[in-house]
Amino acid sequence: MRLRILLATALLLAAACGNEPAEEGWSTAGVQAASSPVGLGNTVAVVDGSSPDLKMLVIDAASGEVRFTRPWSPSARYAGTGVGRPALFDGGVVSMRGEGFQTLLIGSHPTTGKELWKTEVSETFGPFVCGELVCSEDNWSLELATLVARDPATGETRWTLPGSQTNLYAGTDLLVEQDLNEPVLRSVDTATGQERWRTDLRPVLGPEATPVVAEAQLFDGTLVVEANSNRNAPNGTVGLDPVSGSVKWNHPNFGLCPQPTPEVLVVCSSESGLQRLDPSSGEPLWSTEQFRPPDAAGPLIGVTADLSHLLGSTKEGKPVAINLDNGEVSEPEGGLSFVRFSIARQAKRNPNAPAGQYLGPQDMVPWDFKAGRPAPVTDAGNIPDFVGLTLQSRRIFLDAGGNLRALPA
Repeated sequence: MRLRILLATALLLAAACGNEPAEEGWSTAGVQAASSPVGLGNTVAVVDGSSPDLKMLVIDAASGEVRFTRPWSPSARYAGTGVGRPALFDGGVVSMRGEGFQTLLIGSHPTTGKELWKTEVSETFGPFVCGELVCSEDNWSLELATLVARDPATGETRWTLPGSQTNLYAGTDLLVEQDLNEPVLRSVDTATGQERWRTDLRPVLGPEATPVVAEAQLFDGTLVVEANSNRNAPNGTVGLDPVSGSVKWNHPNFGLCPQPTPEVLVVCSSESGLQRLDPSSGEPLWSTEQFRPPDAAGPLIGVTADLSHLLGSTKEGKPVAINLDNGEVSEPEGGLSFVRFSIARQAKRNPNAPAGQYLGPQDMVPWDFKAGRPAPVTDAGNIPDFVGLTLQSRRIFLDAGGNLRALPA
């Protein structure tokens, strides 16, 4: 189920700005993260949301110092519910800047900040990494809509594929898009731009199925997407073979929850609680009604530091801990956990535009779920592998207290 999250300022996750480097790590302050951080080599990039005129920060991963900034335009994805994030490569970092009714994609050298190239498109979602290239959905609202892949260091177009849709999943070897108007998915070869497969979900969901409106995730060889059989029905979840696009299973009435870990597949329903599914078959491993999907900004769903229990709330707002092995429900213990948050940002498409609200990151942050407040973390060994980035022998993560932090890995 695609969560209908109320846009509100809930928790300000900060990113980095000009602090003195520390040998044991670094912590930054002064700006607010409006995107998830991305990292490669000795470079971290993040979108700063401290002002409605968003900007991209490019940061030295070893020292925490800001190398340079670039203006940033929030993505138009899903009618303004995504800020997007930078696309980072060895040879360049790609940002986007709105100018009037146009959008500029700009490639910069990740160390010096020198502008390497720029290109103008009528309208686009945020740039994203597709294999070794940078992809964008250019002119997506027009008849000339096209998926374009460019060299991140030169901006040279490598291939184009007409019929631009919107990115659902982009990994090293897998790119999956959804149609903007129909419940149709397609997979694209990131090296050549050739369509690998196309899957219409209507034979599975029914003739009144609506377009997919959620990101997809891979779980143990299964591509899992949220889908809807009817605008008047709850969202469901569909599992597909990522190689062929064939549908493996359909699980109605339960949509994708924010996931507690990359290895655990949970689906939730506003009426029937939460289930853990077997990714291969779609069959429930266990089910509990003592959970309700979050419908407001703030903490969404979490996991204990030992990864044994999912953390959430009941319909009455009471915090609960759910054993990930068997679904048993108990009261959460206090202490360190990691929880996804919903963040909203006031942002402008370009400097002359009025500010609108956009959703920022849903990163895992250190949190005491029982107490309802940030939890301290001073040892990178207490941070799960899927939380944050590991660069330059440092674990870099967003801190619920308001910083982008680095601890010795």
